[in-house]
Amino acid sequence: MRLAGAAFPFVASFESIPFGGLVFFIGMSLFTRNPNLSRFVRFNIQQALLLDIALIVPGLFGPLTKTFPVELQILGTNFIFYAWVLVVGYALFSNAQGKAPDQVPLLSDAASMQIGPF
Repeated sequence: MRLAGAAFPFVASFESIPFGGLVFFIGMSLFTRNPNLSRFVRFNIQQALLLDIALIVPGLFGPLTKTFPVELQILGTNFIFYAWVLVVGYALFSNAQGKAPDQVPLLSDAASMQIGPF
């Protein structure tokens, strides 16, 4: 609880900036193009950004899912959540071992293409 209290001023100031999330997202995307930063860090940042984009896509279909039964909606929501948890868990485990988490289908390939070979 103390950590949340300590982070509150930063979160409040971040949320007070109009389009702060978009500015942060674009800034991090441009940050991955910095060749002075290690490839390992650039790859992880880019993969996190792509995972964020991948989580936006299901939300676009939110109004369409209202036509399905509630059980199917719950199943889809749970699937997205568990997939996210597995990807983040895999990335944390790989980073703790000092390896790049480059085995996530689609996301890892796209992140590698975005940051380049160096």
